[in-house]
Formats: sequence, structure tokens, C-alpha cells
Amino acid sequence: MYSSVDTVRLEAGGPDPEDVTDQDIIDEINAADSLIRNSTQWDWQPTDASYPLVTKISKMLAASFVMDKYDDPKGEAENEFNKGMMLLQQLITEDESSGDVVVASPDYKTWPLNPNAKIGRGRLFTSKISNHVNPEDIYDDLYDQA
Repeated sequence: MYSSVDTVRLEAGGPDPEDVTDQDIIDEINAADSLIRNSTQWDWQPTDASYPLVTKISKMLAASFVMDKYDDPKGEAENEFNKGMMLLQQLITEDESSGDVVVASPDYKTWPLNPNAKIGRGRLFTSKISNHVNPEDIYDDLYDQA
């Protein structure tokens, strides 16, 4: 876990342990940590330069998840969540220690790199005659009919 039960409880306004159990907070910390790992595509370790930021984001997000379950006329839960997400976005785009860009993106292959990809041609070419029609001729025929 990137944050502790005590720090999240304090950040969430110190709810009574009878109202919010430690297990409830652990569940919210796990949800926040999963969001961080999924967004950054990285399992953060205490030796990582940005680890202090990761713990702060985890604490803020988990606290917002705890506060979200209760009446919140001041909007503190939403404010905490927005700040945590803003910091998470900063973590995704730039590593604080080195200035290196950290972009989390899945592997993606375009057609030349993925010869098995099917190239969609649109609904115009779904008929049986599509193999015999030059796409350029279709537009010419449309203009001839007008």
C-alpha cells in the first residue's frame, strides 16, 4: 500500500473508527493504489524518485473515496479527488526527479506493422460487387446521376 490507514483517516477528517473501520480504509487505499498503478503502468517502489508523490496521491484519493460516502456540503471529497487526479496527471507526464517524460500507453501497431489487421472500408463496400468496383468510379457515377 502506498499510504497508511492512519494518514488516510486523518486526511479524511478523522472519522470515528466505529463509522469507518480500518478495513474500509484499506479497501479505499487499495482502490486508489490500483488507480495509480493502472494509470502509470508502474508498480512504484520506495526507492523510486517520485515515490513521495505517489504516496501523497494515494492518500488524497483514498481519503476522497472515504469522504464520498458521507454528506459533504462543502465538496471536500470532490476537491480532494480533483487535487489527487491533477497530481496523478503530473506524475504520468513528467518524472519529477529527472524531467524524463513517462507516458503510459499500450502497445499499438498500425497496419504496416500488423499485417493481420483488418482495414475497414465502410458500409459502401460490404456488398458482393465490392470486389469489382473501383472506389474512384463510385464517386464519378454519383456525380453523373445528379
